[in-house]
Amino acid sequence: MKRLLLCLLSLAAALPGAEPTVFRAGAAAVDITPKLFPLNMPGGHSANMASSAHDPLHST
Repeated sequence: MKRLLLCLLSLAAALPGAEPTVFRAGAAAVDITPKLFPLNMPGGHSANMASSAHDPLHST
């Protein structure tokens, strides 16, 4: 099955008139820093309230 797939992909790449494939890549970063304070920072057995954000928090 793997050989058949490899053969078909090779044949498709070698066809005349086939457009060359273009590799595209991208990246993004989104600011997800909380804006409303105080907020509870989960992870402990008691309330752990944050009064502000020290550094911006980004998601990629």
